[in-house]
Amino acid sequence: MVKIIAVHNQKGGVGKTTTTTNVGFELARKGYKVLLADLDPQATLTSALGVTDPEETVFSALQGAVDGKETRLPWIRLQENISLCPSCRKMADAEYLLQNEYGRENFLKELAAKTDGGYDFVLLDCPPAVGLITALGAATDLIIPVQPEVASLYGLVSILDTVAVIQRKINRGLNLLGMLVTQYDRRTTLHAEILEAMRKQYGETVFSTVISRSIRVAESMSRKTDVVSYSRNSNGAADYRSLTREILSRLNMVDNK
Repeated sequence: MVKIIAVHNQKGGVGKTTTTTNVGFELARKGYKVLLADLDPQATLTSALGVTDPEETVFSALQGAVDGKETRLPWIRLQENISLCPSCRKMADAEYLLQNEYGRENFLKELAAKTDGGYDFVLLDCPPAVGLITALGAATDLIIPVQPEVASLYGLVSILDTVAVIQRKINRGLNLLGMLVTQYDRRTTLHAEILEAMRKQYGETVFSTVISRSIRVAESMSRKTDVVSYSRNSNGAADYRSLTREILSRLNMVDNK
């Protein structure tokens, strides 16, 4: 069964696209077939991976499904084992497009299931403000990236309330895979205190791996690739390798490398 993992936080700038990219490429290196799906109207993931003006997008697939056409998620091959389903600005209208459709929460899930390619993973790069029902209704698992800031702790309460509602009313199979602390500065006492507070409150829900601040991660995204390909021996590369191993462990899946 394909694992559909949503990477979501209602706050922007927490590393959703970076996490989607780097976990996806690391899974591909381990031999898994991966589809990265960009659900953000800003198409940050799409442009970050060097794709411009795609003819077919997530939105065009959703539009086709609403119109009753036989459609599936389009994909562009990036390299061995990994492809991209691009986004466009029209994704801002996705919730409006689906609002009167019966079973709207299943549209993306059904499109993903019909997509050719034999994927093991579909990673959903979620926008901060829209697409919650579309994305979380489709997902089998959820990763919540969180910055180590006081405001983020308060924001988690709102996110978890939303997730609980979706689990209860829309997608009972949605599994909270974990909360991921990103942009962590080991020199900062406040970051250490917030991480400790999160682990005390949420226990093993918080990933053991934290993603440290790393210029190499930022540079790799600007060069339209992942951090392991860009700087294999960097701290950022080590963090994302560790995170991917932990994800596979939590999913009870084989780490092929």
